[in-house]
Amino acid sequence: MAQETFFPPSYKEFQYKEGDLLGSQVRDGWIIVKILKIDEVHLKKGESINIQNQLFTTPVDDFLLVIGISFSKTYPSLEELKIKVEQKSWSIQVGHVPRRTTGVGEGRIFLGNEPVTEEELSGYFAWKNAFDKGEAGIF
Repeated sequence: MAQETFFPPSYKEFQYKEGDLLGSQVRDGWIIVKILKIDEVHLKKGESINIQNQLFTTPVDDFLLVIGISFSKTYPSLEELKIKVEQKSWSIQVGHVPRRTTGVGEGRIFLGNEPVTEEELSGYFAWKNAFDKGEAGIF
């Protein structure tokens, strides 16, 4: 008998790696999504996690991946976005958002990879500290 799981398989797989830059079309243009951190979060049977402001309690031991991302301000076109990446001159709009795998990579265009700096991880560390205390969730 296969081991029972709580989280869907899509929460446990991710095709990108830390430092990857992804182009994403939004209502007003294009943004750069940078993968800052990929955490494998394990929960024991009976432990809870806050996902989109809803508390889920796992009925079995299980895990999911949490993807820490930042994203840029909006640029008018994909071509301008690619130029900003090439010139390393893009501006960050939001420094850290903890996400499930679903939605982070879907429909994105791979633009390259650039090392994640300690400065970029400051928002991640603040979130991780609160998350580990049960004071923060994921989207």
